[in-house]
Amino acid sequence: MTMEAGIDYDRLVVDGSLSQRLFTEPAILEQELDRIWYRGWLYVGHESEIPEPGDYVTRVLGMQPVVMSRDPERQIHVLLNRCPHRGNTVCQFDSGNSSAFRCAYHGWTFGSNGELIGATYATAYGPDFDKADFGMARMPRVDSYRGFVFGSFSESGQSLSDHLGRAKDYIDRFSDLSPSGSIVVNAGVVKTRYDANWKLVLDNAVDGYHPLFLHRAVMKSLRAAGSDAAAAYADDGTVTMADLGSGHAILDFRAQNRAGGLTDASKGAALQAREEYIAALTGRLGAEAARELVLDGLSNVVIFPNLMFVYQDIRVVQPISPTRSIVYNWPALLEGAPAAINLARLKQQNASYGPAGMITPDDMEIFERSQRAFATTKPERLLLIRGAWRDARQPDGTLVGRATDETAHRGIWRHYREVMTS
Repeated sequence: MTMEAGIDYDRLVVDGSLSQRLFTEPAILEQELDRIWYRGWLYVGHESEIPEPGDYVTRVLGMQPVVMSRDPERQIHVLLNRCPHRGNTVCQFDSGNSSAFRCAYHGWTFGSNGELIGATYATAYGPDFDKADFGMARMPRVDSYRGFVFGSFSESGQSLSDHLGRAKDYIDRFSDLSPSGSIVVNAGVVKTRYDANWKLVLDNAVDGYHPLFLHRAVMKSLRAAGSDAAAAYADDGTVTMADLGSGHAILDFRAQNRAGGLTDASKGAALQAREEYIAALTGRLGAEAARELVLDGLSNVVIFPNLMFVYQDIRVVQPISPTRSIVYNWPALLEGAPAAINLARLKQQNASYGPAGMITPDDMEIFERSQRAFATTKPERLLLIRGAWRDARQPDGTLVGRATDETAHRGIWRHYREVMTS
């Protein structure tokens, strides 16, 4: 039990309900930053975002700005975006290519590996000044899986492989949809700032209860295309959800995709392009594995705490305050796939998650309505009981529920409570 600053997480998070305090209090966010964001593994970016020496991207992890860069030896680094001299951010742009980072305040210059190249008027620092002692700080642990780069601000802890656990299977499937086995993240990003708590995004990404009611325009368009999405999401429908452990979860569309579909790896691209795509997959995986992969298609996955896969998109959440956050959506393109396939994925991204999309604007509005409602005093708790009586445990420990259940949410919040009380 944790009682710091009057915060008892064993009471705030129980198996059937949550306290609204979790979404409003600055002290809770402060502790989340310490225990979740600065102790465990965080998704930083994808290796394909920095393919060449000198390439870099900047990110904010929790509240800490970082730079992910590739040095001349092609090694990847995750550096804290701060000059060790007087504390200014060294890199000001979202992305770019540069042989060095130069602090604008006093001109200190650093290589793409973070090492100090030169301090201006260095003789004034005295004869014992050693450039090797004043490089940019770096995340203590950095590791990658299938091109997805993760980092931890903690010197010690579980391995990335152990952290990902059963979620690795979906990263494999997401990447294996590429004929080369590698995705490419180079088509830009949609950033959405919203006035609500960061954790609402995790719940939403694997929530199968709301689409029939909130995303009615999407449901209508799917019906027009011949897909009975309403039946798929119904209590006896083909969409399911699962708690994968460690705060990871999936809203699983595989059975419905096989039945004709919510998602399609080719996104309805021209028949010739689809045939070329499947042939390319077959060349790497074999005919049966390629067919199974295409039939399974795409699902929604949460990898705790900041990474989500939403159809073809990589989604990341960044907290700004207890009541303000940013969501980033990067479309993942398939290396080696016909151009028509990737164009279709981009069109799907724009139609769903762009500023005029049929999904993200709905969700952001709902998040902000929820945040406004949390200002009320009663009822104090949010329900998480749906489907608890019918959760089914698989042999590997995965808990499975139906599309409209809250099985996945309970798993996310159980892990949250465990981390916040450890």
